[in-house]
Amino acid sequence: MFRRYPYGGWLLLCVLLWSITGYYLYSHRQDTRPEKLAAAVNADVQRMEQAFDNLLADEHLVRRMCHDSLNLPEVRMTESLPFYVFALDGNTLRYWNTNAIIFYGD
Repeated sequence: MFRRYPYGGWLLLCVLLWSITGYYLYSHRQDTRPEKLAAAVNADVQRMEQAFDNLLADEHLVRRMCHDSLNLPEVRMTESLPFYVFALDGNTLRYWNTNAIIFYGD
């Protein structure tokens, strides 16, 4: 086909590829509608709330965070939470689940 009609074949190929691209963009444009985005954000917040409720339900783990007695699997588990945990005792930071160094300057 490309030897007998070189320009017609390339034109047909270009039209086909543009059609595929147009369909791809149209189908993904539907995912950015406000209703879909609101549903995605809502599902993400619910996932974080569920993880937070599970953390608070384990009172023994929360107490051990404040007393610096977590073992390595528990530290890894708190690092994988979808939010940051900062345990404060008054103005003293007792535990945080990030590797960031926090400096409180006076």
